Amino acid sequence: MSNVSDFDNPLKAKYWDEDEAKEIRGHENKRALRDERRRGEGPPYLRLNRRIFYPKIEFMAWLESLTIQPPRSARPPGRTGDRRRSAPTFTEAHR
Repeated sequence: MSNVSDFDNPLKAKYWDEDEAKEIRGHENKRALRDERRRGEGPPYLRLNRRIFYPKIEFMAWLESLTIQPPRSARPPGRTGDRRRSAPTFTEAHR
C-alpha cells in the first residue's frame, strides 16, 4: 500500500479494518471474525484484494440486531419480590 495517511485514506472514513472491528466486538484476535465469515455469519464486510473491511454503518446495524429484549414479566405492575404462600399455622394444619 502507498504512504497514504489514515486521514487521506477515503476507506477509513466509511470502513473499519479487521483490527478495528475486533476491538469493537471485544475479541482478542481476528480469528473469531474470520470464523464468522467462513460460516456465513457475522457483520457485512468488503474484501478488497486480500484485506477485509467492515462498513461502519452496516456493522453497527448488525451489532444492534443482536440486542436481546428480555421477556415481559408475568407479574402485574407494582408487584415486587416473590410472594409465596406462608406456611400454615398450627390450627390450619390440624383441621
